[in-house]
Amino acid sequence: MSDSLSMLREGQISSNIVQKQNDIFNKEFKRQQNAVGRIEKINVTYKGLPEDAELIMNKNLSTPYNCAQHMSEMLCDRSVLALIDGVKLWDMHRPLESDCELQLLHFYDSDPYHSNRTFWRSCSIMLGSVLSNAFKDNVEVQLHSFPSPNVKSGSFVYDVQLSGVDNWKPTSAELRVLSAEMVKLAYEAVPFERLSISQDLAEALFEHNKYKLEQIPSIVQQSIGEWRWSRSSQCSFNERSNILPISLEEAVRF
Repeated sequence: MSDSLSMLREGQISSNIVQKQNDIFNKEFKRQQNAVGRIEKINVTYKGLPEDAELIMNKNLSTPYNCAQHMSEMLCDRSVLALIDGVKLWDMHRPLESDCELQLLHFYDSDPYHSNRTFWRSCSIMLGSVLSNAFKDNVEVQLHSFPSPNVKSGSFVYDVQLSGVDNWKPTSAELRVLSAEMVKLAYEAVPFERLSISQDLAEALFEHNKYKLEQIPSIVQQSIGEWRWSRSSQCSFNERSNILPISLEEAVRF
């Protein structure tokens, strides 16, 4: 690696902190799955192309994506998020909790505002993942909350604090490296995963990030969630009006 790229490492390398976060997540995810108990059925009324359908799904297990799998590969490929009972946005991989009417939103809708917002926010999360893994071990990366995306212009950003480096100004070569890592992550097509967790568990997950810890008390009165992007990236956390962030303005687990 040339001197101009001395701040960046080659490829994304999982840290001990990320591994610990993933271990905590996996343990809690498995615990919640085992606690489901007797499986109840729910009626899901799908409205949309290729045709309306009535589906019998599993309560607290089946997701909008699972519904799409029963109907069309096209729906699986193009759907960005779901709309429940015509009023509530719902992540594609979030289990359904009761009988409902289901619509699947995508970029070719007459008004793709929510799909666009989901896309740009998801890109912000991916950028946070790339930045958290891009620097060498002597540089500490602290992720902040990312600003809300400007959907009209199409943009995504993520604020970070770098410790161990003074007034770093990325060179053109370094920016190309970061862009390449972003493209690589996109092609991996790693799914966002959702998990509702307690305040104590959220604090354990983000004990090494003072910015994330500061956010938790301000939203604990509403609800707490966490998402993981992949086993090799770092958790991110961002507040919203009544949940935590990402793909549909929920929380983010990497």
